[in-house]
Amino acid sequence: MNDVLHRKCEVCLVNDALYTCRLCGRAVCGEDFNVQHGVCKVCSLTLCELCGRQLSVGYCVVCGRLGCEDCMVQVSNVAYICRECFSKNRSVKTVYKFPVNSNR
Repeated sequence: MNDVLHRKCEVCLVNDALYTCRLCGRAVCGEDFNVQHGVCKVCSLTLCELCGRQLSVGYCVVCGRLGCEDCMVQVSNVAYICRECFSKNRSVKTVYKFPVNSNR
């Protein structure tokens, strides 16, 4: 927190920066910081809705939630299914005519 003293918030550019985002390193004010997750407002908008720890890589094609690489299974070059939907509904795998990489 001391490294951001006397700097302006990198999001609003008005208030003094009080925090540093743990994901992107932005110096931000209290209004632009999500204390619960330790991230700035910008990163908070794209945070994984499943684990809340990492930035998301895409939406689950079944439930629509944002997910990170650890919480998603990539079923094509552009499509992801969250691990919850993937394990609940095994028939989801047959919706796509692509090999499913369950190691993701």
